Amino acid sequence: MKIKLTKETVFFPLGIVFIFAGIICNTWLLARFSPDGIFDFSTKLKIWIIEVFCIAVGFCLIKYRSSIKLPRYREILFSFVTFLLFILLFEGGLRVFYFIKHKTKESEMDFADYLGWESTPDNFWKREVKGYGEIKYSTTRYGFRVFGDVDSKKTKIFVIGDSFTQGTTVSDGETYYDYLRKSNEDIEIFTYACGGYGSLQEYMILDKYYDVIKPHVILWQFCSNDIINNDFDLESASFRNNNQMRRPYLQDGKIKWLYPKQKSGWLVQTSYLLRLLDIKMNILRAEKYGSIEDTLSNTHPLFIRAAKTTGEIMSSVKKRASDVPIVAFSTDKPTWLGDTYFEICEKNGIHYIPGIPEAMEEAKRNGIIIDYPPYDAHWNKIGHVIAGKIILKYFIENKFIHSSPVKIQWE
Repeated sequence: MKIKLTKETVFFPLGIVFIFAGIICNTWLLARFSPDGIFDFSTKLKIWIIEVFCIAVGFCLIKYRSSIKLPRYREILFSFVTFLLFILLFEGGLRVFYFIKHKTKESEMDFADYLGWESTPDNFWKREVKGYGEIKYSTTRYGFRVFGDVDSKKTKIFVIGDSFTQGTTVSDGETYYDYLRKSNEDIEIFTYACGGYGSLQEYMILDKYYDVIKPHVILWQFCSNDIINNDFDLESASFRNNNQMRRPYLQDGKIKWLYPKQKSGWLVQTSYLLRLLDIKMNILRAEKYGSIEDTLSNTHPLFIRAAKTTGEIMSSVKKRASDVPIVAFSTDKPTWLGDTYFEICEKNGIHYIPGIPEAMEEAKRNGIIIDYPPYDAHWNKIGHVIAGKIILKYFIENKFIHSSPVKIQWE
């Protein structure tokens, strides 16, 4: 069936499109031009001009469509095609930009088919991190932040975690596990961590390198966002802890690789431009409207399912470790999380170190700076020392390592 190009079929829907663009452009452009949610007057003025222009053009196309000469539809069609070409060029430009950036600038992470993404091996960078000063960050083989001697006779501790353990806000030698090995001569450290990781990805790392390292103890770092990242629907619903990257999820006992987005996920996943806009819009939504974490509770159906999945993953962790003891701790403890991690660990025969989130809060109350929100909520060197002291004390008291007379001085 052929659609006859008349003034009604061309200009009326085109006018509707322009008006619709004018109505929604405010949200889209705010997210695009102001990722931090702070809008100066010049930015607002640009948005207002574009918004008024789109609505005015749309109104004129609808109201005066009968007086527009019909042959001009070709010019409008040409403009529309030009706009599409501009979008395609923008998309291509972003791809080229990120390709060059990836080749010329060191990054802590890289995409990976199996894990979703992984820590970049043999990496080094030195840069100023806002609030934290100059940071010197490096990784060694396989992307480990620290990879000790696998033939060592010392107590080999395999540390696994997410961005808190990756520690891009502290320099080499200043993490909590560095505190452990510098405080006790009986310790050999192996640390793999990657920002945004969920418990399943961390289990995959354990499974991959367990036989290489043959650890005597496994130190497992939790964060509250692990619960979010362990469930596809919960991460999809989150504006705050959605990593916008394809990752493995445990669903019905099977691993599935999915992109955590409930609407137009396939389109956003394949387009650099749409993904960039989507990420910025999520930041804006979280700032203006909050996220599911703000209303989450331990009775929420998605939380219950995510906690169950986390328990299943940690059961697999325990089986893979066999008789090797696992010691876990959490970096934070929001109200909605409660004692979930402790209960999961208790059920699976995993040791749990309490008190680290509380120690961080107490330090803040006493005026001690351990992080730098709103720039970053990850620990600085002092935060890592606080965590390191608590972990070391637990390890010695529970005889995972021998007490050591070694004394270290941290500036």
